[in-house]
Amino acid sequence: GVAQKEAMQRALEHLSAAAMGRDRLGTCLPSSTRLVRMNSEVSHGLEGLFWGSFGPHGPELVQLRQMPASEAFADAPDLIGDDPNETCVVAYKVTGDPNVPAGEASFRARIGRKSRLDSNGEYPEEIGIQRRFAGQGRVAQLGFTKAHWVQGELLEFSKSSGLTVEANSVIENADLGFVWSVPGELPFLVLFTRVRLSEFNV
Repeated sequence: GVAQKEAMQRALEHLSAAAMGRDRLGTCLPSSTRLVRMNSEVSHGLEGLFWGSFGPHGPELVQLRQMPASEAFADAPDLIGDDPNETCVVAYKVTGDPNVPAGEASFRARIGRKSRLDSNGEYPEEIGIQRRFAGQGRVAQLGFTKAHWVQGELLEFSKSSGLTVEANSVIENADLGFVWSVPGELPFLVLFTRVRLSEFNV
């Protein structure tokens, strides 16, 4: 909606100002920050820029990148599995928060055909889950301390016009969702909507 786009506009302006060293709040990026040009207009598949609302942290921008399992799970070789070339997706934070800062991975998932999960009965059919994959979500305490991975699921929603009004009100026209399953807590879902920077003034 309009409010969501305005929130994302403010986040992008803050990021741009910090990168240029002219943020009015006095925030600036570390002198060692490495800036990399992103392909922001990818509009198909599980790649590109997406924004999601991370609870009290508000809207954050992530970049989804596809890569082989050997790269996605380089920090945990025992999780690479039998096929190091299996296609995976990793979401890196472009804008971060006090727990998981910019530049760090937010979640990852295997998206090869053999890694698809059966959606029957797991979620209401009417919300239109097109594909579902097992993954891991990153959680951490303030200052990115005690950072670790928890089990999770990547959900890809159907963009079919046949979705009911009630379904669209639940998923808010999102393209993707990721469920964090933190032990001892209720699972929580973050919805992600594709972003095209050409739609914003930055």
